[in-house]
Amino acid sequence: MQKQKLENGLTIIAHSIPKLNHAVVNFFLKIGSVNEVKEKTGLAHFLEHMMFEGSKNYPDFDRRLQELRGENNAFTSQDMTNYYEIVLNEHIDEVLDIEADRFQNLSLKKNKFILQQQVIIEEFKETSINPPLSDVWHILLRVCYADSYQWPVIGLKVKHIADFDVQDVRAFYLRNYVASNIVATVISSKPESEILKSMASKLSNIAPGKEDAAMDSKRSYGKRKIVQRRNISSEHLFIGIHIADFGLDDYFYADLVSDLLANGDSSILYQQLVMDSNFCTEVQAYTTENRQNNLLIIECKSSPGIIHSQVLDAIESIFSSLRSQPISDRQFAMVLNKSQTFWTFKLYNNTELAYYLSLFDSVDLEAPLEYLKELFPRLKSQELEVQLKQILNLNRANIVVYQPKS
Repeated sequence: MQKQKLENGLTIIAHSIPKLNHAVVNFFLKIGSVNEVKEKTGLAHFLEHMMFEGSKNYPDFDRRLQELRGENNAFTSQDMTNYYEIVLNEHIDEVLDIEADRFQNLSLKKNKFILQQQVIIEEFKETSINPPLSDVWHILLRVCYADSYQWPVIGLKVKHIADFDVQDVRAFYLRNYVASNIVATVISSKPESEILKSMASKLSNIAPGKEDAAMDSKRSYGKRKIVQRRNISSEHLFIGIHIADFGLDDYFYADLVSDLLANGDSSILYQQLVMDSNFCTEVQAYTTENRQNNLLIIECKSSPGIIHSQVLDAIESIFSSLRSQPISDRQFAMVLNKSQTFWTFKLYNNTELAYYLSLFDSVDLEAPLEYLKELFPRLKSQELEVQLKQILNLNRANIVVYQPKS
């Protein structure tokens, strides 16, 4: 892997894999919904949609990619936005031209703006209003944070999306889609020096701008929220626990904690809450993947007739036991092997690899492949025990409970 920072502040990364017959072109932005203001949420996600609606020299983005026999996609999260294309090696230069054009000359035509506005409003209704628990991220994030991490990526309200005009999106684009916020990565079979030279030639004219400052989080601890809902037959619990930023060893320890708790039928919460006590019919745990301000999430669906206080008491008892007893060699080896296998297979996918090379760079990890190679031998059961004591504390956790409404 080779990396270079251009004069305009844009970071370019080239990674060569011999005999690879296709290439991945990835554009990562250190921009997401946290860069919005509370009165106009959903702009980052809206702009992601508009990035596929044509630019000055490529008015039909998708058609040209199809002609190149390529595929593409994108996603927006709270503090990042990521775009990628998969094409044959011989089309890398043109894809870089296309990306350079849409990062400098996005069209933002009124008719396409209105179309995407309607699409996103329907998406909001389908994902955040209609199903009984669909607004959980609206509620849980608001309980966990007192800053711009408190609203979901799609936006806080349908009204915000409906009230946007083209100038709102254009202003967000001009302010944030600048070179200093971009990490561009290309994976191909071509020599890395050749790819870097091509990237520098194609991307040097993107406006430099000003890199967005790191967000100071205003975290909440120990908050509770009870929501009553029709169309649910039993209580659902969502527990949010603050953990370390991505790229720190403590983040990966927190991920081991989530696996220990609820990854598979042999995990602790599944065994004790589902199999032994029958307090829950479903339980899962996972970590979010923001650049900063992540959460360990525990979700529980109570069995009929079981109330949330019973489940929380059981979880606190489990947490207390985990805090006071050492992790067995078998338990540690199991979660470590699961995590290492997960990352090995994840990075075997070149699309994922391009994204993670960019993400790691965005959190100032200079040698991500070496970091991951050395990470798992470095993780120790004693430090996992320290993390368990710090993380597994319901008094500091934020909890949302959905109750059936009669």
